[in-house]
Amino acid sequence: MQNTRNNPISKTVLAIITIFFMIAILAEPSLLIGYRTTAQVHNGGNIQSASHNPPPTPTPTPVPTSQGLMYRNPNNPHRWMLDGKPFHPIGFGDCVYVRGANNEILMGFDGEATPKFTDLDTYFGAYSAAGFNFLRVSVNNCSFELNSEANWLLMDKYISKARQYGFQIQFCFFNYYFYGNQLEYVRRCVKRYDKDVAIWELANETQSTDAEITFGANYIKSIDAKKRPVTVSFHPRNNPVLHDIPAIDLTSPHWYQEDNSEFSFDQDVVDRFAQLKNWEKPIIAGEYGLSSANWSPVSALQMRLASWSAFFNEVGLCFWNTSWDKNLKTEGASNIYLGKQERSVIKVLSDFTKQVPGDALIANTLVNKPASVRAFALSSRNGYFAYLHAFTNHQSQTSGTSITIEPKTAGYATWIEPATGRVLATGKVFTGRQTLTVPPFLIDVALKISSSPSTKK
Repeated sequence: MQNTRNNPISKTVLAIITIFFMIAILAEPSLLIGYRTTAQVHNGGNIQSASHNPPPTPTPTPVPTSQGLMYRNPNNPHRWMLDGKPFHPIGFGDCVYVRGANNEILMGFDGEATPKFTDLDTYFGAYSAAGFNFLRVSVNNCSFELNSEANWLLMDKYISKARQYGFQIQFCFFNYYFYGNQLEYVRRCVKRYDKDVAIWELANETQSTDAEITFGANYIKSIDAKKRPVTVSFHPRNNPVLHDIPAIDLTSPHWYQEDNSEFSFDQDVVDRFAQLKNWEKPIIAGEYGLSSANWSPVSALQMRLASWSAFFNEVGLCFWNTSWDKNLKTEGASNIYLGKQERSVIKVLSDFTKQVPGDALIANTLVNKPASVRAFALSSRNGYFAYLHAFTNHQSQTSGTSITIEPKTAGYATWIEPATGRVLATGKVFTGRQTLTVPPFLIDVALKISSSPSTKK
């Protein structure tokens, strides 16, 4: 064997090889011999021991700004940003149907009297125009599996079309379990949808252990250069035992709200998520709907109250949409009907949220009638916002109400009707503590204080 220790050419070659090897290790740590971890993983419902090669990424991982993808607000752990601007997720998920010889994707849509389906452009176009901005894609959950090249192409089309209409995407890999023996599939998803997905979800309504969830989250973070948030969703019945898992970056419980009365819908949101907010992570209810029927004469109102309360309490809602039929009744989880009226409700809320600065935080506010009117408020350096609900009277106008606020800047107050977006009253406000007279309103009313007067009538 030739001695190469004093050969300058051999030293150069050796240095190049060493640098190349180190770069390869950084790109794929599993190349480092002996670098292995063992985890208990599910395989077809059976637990087995399997060896894998992900590095032990510290968790949770800070999320850098990714152009075109939502990311956590660096100044508020419960809020989101998109391209430097505040972003409030108003989302939905839905069953995805594949029909016909050409494998056309059809979506349930506006089945007022009889079940109806439509194409992706009509479907996504309508919900985007209404202000929905977030889509949960859940593989094999009332949808097709990614078990053939044809189905991968269908998913490409589905996600591409959603992005075309401006939706941020939460992508769920599995149903019920994170399968640690299918990491190549996970890697393929991450690589294939790198430019499209904002949030990775390990499994729908998981039955995996904390160790399995942690393993899955760390593995995804080890292969995702953008370090996007990772979550996992929990079944509604697990709410009493939900607990924080450090590897998970946002909390995603599922909730089908009891719908026997509309008067407590706003407060129910507060009560449901108060404990979860103590974990100092964003909350997006990955599936939200009604418990006994997807539609009723008051379901649009119930949805409105829950949606406005969620925004003011720093919670995102992702509705499980069933709009092909107005008569779905599945006790415990009946989803929700998002038809024309419901979309108009969301449009008003969406327009309102876009005017709230990213530094807005929950603020204290007082009403003179706390036994009949609830109030929520947000305050920022350049604005003040409030939402009031007359929770004992939905039949006639509520009058004689006043609210005590403390804005940080002077400006113009605009009172808005959440049902229609109509401006009820305007006026000037000054800096500091003061009491405002609330105009007469039916059911609920929203307040916006900004530096310029509203022009909408």
